[in-house]
Order: sequence, then structure tokens, then C-alpha cells
Amino acid sequence: QVVASQSVGPPPLVPFNMTKMARARVAACILVLMHRGEAQQPGTLSEDQHPPMPLWVCSAEGGCLSEATSLTLDAGRRWLHQANAAKGPGGQCGGQGFWNATLCPDEMICTANCALEGISSADYAAQYGVIGVPDGVRINYVTHETNVGSRLYLMDSATENYKMFHLKNREVAFDVDISTLDCGMNAALCFVEMEADGGLGKGNNRAGAKYGLGYCDARCPYEVNFIDGKANMQPGTAGACCTEMDIFEANRMAASMTAHPCSSVGPRRCTGTDCGDGDRHEYYKGLCDKDGCEFNPFRMGDQSFFGPDAAVNTNRPITVVTQFLTEDGTDGGELSEIRRFYIQDGNIIQNSKTSTIGVEGDSISNPVCAAQKNAFIETRADAEGDYNQFAAKGGLRAMGEAFDRGMVLTFALWDDLGNHMKWLDSWQPDKLPKTTPGALRGPCDETWGTPDWLRKTEPGAYTQFSNLRFGPIGSTQGQKMDGAEAVQSDAVAAAPGIYEGEVVGPGTPSLVEKVEEHDHQRHHRTRRRKGVPTGALVMTGITLLAVTGATFAAWRRQRQRMDMRGFNNCALPDARAFRQVVDDLEDDRETMDLE
Repeated sequence: QVVASQSVGPPPLVPFNMTKMARARVAACILVLMHRGEAQQPGTLSEDQHPPMPLWVCSAEGGCLSEATSLTLDAGRRWLHQANAAKGPGGQCGGQGFWNATLCPDEMICTANCALEGISSADYAAQYGVIGVPDGVRINYVTHETNVGSRLYLMDSATENYKMFHLKNREVAFDVDISTLDCGMNAALCFVEMEADGGLGKGNNRAGAKYGLGYCDARCPYEVNFIDGKANMQPGTAGACCTEMDIFEANRMAASMTAHPCSSVGPRRCTGTDCGDGDRHEYYKGLCDKDGCEFNPFRMGDQSFFGPDAAVNTNRPITVVTQFLTEDGTDGGELSEIRRFYIQDGNIIQNSKTSTIGVEGDSISNPVCAAQKNAFIETRADAEGDYNQFAAKGGLRAMGEAFDRGMVLTFALWDDLGNHMKWLDSWQPDKLPKTTPGALRGPCDETWGTPDWLRKTEPGAYTQFSNLRFGPIGSTQGQKMDGAEAVQSDAVAAAPGIYEGEVVGPGTPSLVEKVEEHDHQRHHRTRRRKGVPTGALVMTGITLLAVTGATFAAWRRQRQRMDMRGFNNCALPDARAFRQVVDDLEDDRETMDLE
């Protein structure tokens, strides 16, 4: 603050000694001024090309028609960089735990400065391991030693929104291959109550569903980079909560179906107790039921039902059918039961029945869930709060209300850094005797499933989802109607006659099995015709990693020099301060590309 002199004329000059902190604030202001009027936006360096994932919509009268739906990758997996850089991609914006403080001094400035980049069809496969197969998608476990699994959302065929599903009095069916997924891996098909447009228009969100924004689930995850159009800047502070229906979470050793109701409506940004943080002993006090009501055959006592060479044999593809029944059999009735059966080798396999003492049933219902909570009380994750959060959050009634509002379909393959997937396929809590009801979740040893080991020894693992069908109860095993405009992959289009007369239903072999060899042969013929040697593709990947590493190293050097921590405003100290920062940025432009 300058105190005016009593003498006539301008006040004396104040000695200038700008701190690193102030210089950093000025740098952020320059970037904001450059992008004034802009917001979190799609990048312009690569067109986003969503992989096809056709949905067969079935009718009660019989027959299923194909809808030209597609997939988009979650925003958290995408390249997030400085928007509208003059020369190429500009600075890296970072993400949870390593935000670029020059571009992201606070949540609103960060969202304005940063763009989510599109992904070409080639890069979906080459960089993210998302590969089209006949009537479906394959998700690879490790790609280029850097990308582990993926999370994808089903897009609407007519808009740039997510496809919304209203599940009551409906059933969903799909084929899945989990034969290569070992203990500690998880192939997941789930519904979550995301917004159809991915939060487009909220805060500074101008990218929306097309670029995979708006994720939430019943864990209230902290790792979501953007919530309500603002960057999620403080680790472990804010999460994204919403109702979640896990249709299928499985590897070749165990499987689970779980309903997770929430007391909130739609996606909700949480802080504090609402997030249900276990480290703060608030696990059973948050907005959502994190445990959920689960049906895992192994945990419910049938240890020979699901697995290699079991009743449901995970060595081969499986058809999974899930039905959402209402009390009166109408769309407007209250959700009363979630049922499951499988189809394999032409045989319908009814879900296993529980053999846990005090629990009777083979589905998810309010009575089964209440009995399960009583039987498994010793396995609770924390001593504080009501263990039966399923009932506390409204049970199936609350799930049905979320289904009425609409749910988004997600596909994922992932491993578990924190828990090693013991909650799915092993023993948890491992301090309890294995004979404790509900403690044993699957046959895997509690020391297995560590991501470091899996990524090194089983990088070639994958899952495959195909023949996605949706319709009224009993309709999804109907015949594909003649003349349906199916969205076919290149392999299908190149194999005329393979699908003639196909019936999607009991007795139908997996379409993936029928065309797998044809697709493999055609892939290698195409590569030879185009003259794309494997070595060239490998060298391209190595070059890309090297360039990315160099850019990240330059960003780290700049971050260390400017010490950006702690800035939440954008005030320019004076003209000389402005000039000093401009000079510094000019010196660094060749490495940071910040002009």
C-alpha cells in the first residue's frame, strides 16, 4: 500500500520485489485473459470418434431392432491440456494430485484454461485398448505399459448425450467373456445416475457427455477431475455421488450383482460426512449405501456355481440376463425384485440359491437384503453408523425412483490399488475367521490380486462385451428382425452370411466365437495390404511416450520455479510485475509453449 506524499507531484516509487507467488498469480491471469469467454471445452487437435456399440432394442411382441449407439471414454482418461495453444497442445493441465498450478490456480480458472482432447478411432485401440468386435467391444487390460483398463459410457444414437435407460419392468442382456481375468481384476457393466448431457452448461462445462464428463457412483469418488463444471482441486475433499446398479462385476473366479441406493437425487457433489469417508469413520454416514445389497453366489454359500468349469463356466463366453420386476408388473409399479439367470451352451442356468443361515432366496429383494445384513453384520467396514444402509437409503423403492429418472450404462475393466479386489473374490475383512458369514467372497488367496504383479505378469488379459439387448421382461431372447439396420463392425461386414437366420436366445452360440477366426485372418490380411509393419507401430508409440515425457518434465521444472501453491485470486500487482512475468514466460516458451 502506497501512502501519498504531501509534496506536489506523483508519489515516490516503491521498491519492487515481486515474490514467486505473485509472479505465479500474474502468469495465471495472463492465461485467463487469453481465454476470456471460454470454458472447459473439447480440444481441437483430434476429432472424437466414438467406437460403435450397437444396442438391440427388443419388443414384447417379439423381435429386436438395432440402434446405432456408441461408446465414449471417461474424461478422467483423456488428454487434458491448455486450450487453444498457438503451437500444438500447449501445457499439460494435469489432474488429481498433480494439477499444473500455472494453468490451474483455482477451480474456475482451471476449467476455463483446459480442454479435453478428442480420440480418434485408431487411438481408442492403440492408446486405450478399446477395440471393436462384432456387435460389441473388447477392453484390453494393459496397453503400452501405461494405460490400465478403461471406463466407457454408452452414447445416444440421435444426440450427443448419454443413452438413458429406464429399467423398471425391463430386462437387460449381454454376452461377456472374462476367461482371461484373474484374481484382482474386474470386468464391470453398471448403471449410474449420471446426467444425460454430462453436466453440459454447468459452471464452465462446455464439453459434456461427448467427452465423458459427469461421472458419479455410490462410492462418491474423490478422483473425478471435474464436478459441476469446476475442477476438483483439493484431493480427498469433494466427491461425486449418485445411485449405482452394478449389473455384473466379475473375473473368472467370482461375480457380484449389487444395488447401491442414495438418499440424494441425481448426481451430487459431496463434502465432509456426506462423502462417507471410511478414514474418518463416516463410511455408514454418507449420502450413499457403499456396501449395497449384493448377490455374490460364493459369498451366499454356493462355492461351485460360478468359475472355471463350474455351473456357469467362465472358461467360455456367458450370456447374462437381469430382470427388474415391479410389484404389479407395470412400468409405474414399485420395484420389488432384481432377478438373474445365465445362458450358456444353449442351457438356461437359474441363479444360485443362498445357503447362508437365515437368508433365503436367489435374487435381490428387500426381505433378502434385510436378512443378508443381519447375517453379515460382523463384516461391516466400520464400527460407527447403521450397517443396513440399504434400508436406510430407501432400498428397492429408492432404486426404482432412480430408474424412473434414468440411468447411464457404463463398461469398465479395472484393478484395485487400494483393496486388491478382495471384496469381490477373496476374504474381507481378513482379520475375521474365514468361517464368519459373509467374510469369504471368493476362492482367491488374500495375498493375490496386487496391481503391480498383475500388470507385469498378465498384461494381455481382456474382457469382451457384445450382443447388448434391452426390452420388456422376457423379450431379449427374441429373434433379430429381418431388415434391421444393424451397426456392424468391419469384420461382420466382411463376412456375409455368418449372421443370416441368427436368433439371439437360448441355444445361440456366441457371435464372437463364430467370427473370431475370420476377424483374426482378415486383420492380418489388411495389415499386409496396407503395409503397416508392427515395428513401425511400436516405434510410433515409443516416440509418443518420449515426447509426452519431455513435456511433462518441462512442466515440472516450470512448476518448481514458480511455486504455484496457495493462489486463489487474479490480481495484477503493477506494470513492471506484468513485464517481468511476460519475460519469464518468453524465456520458457520453447519448453512450455506458454505465450
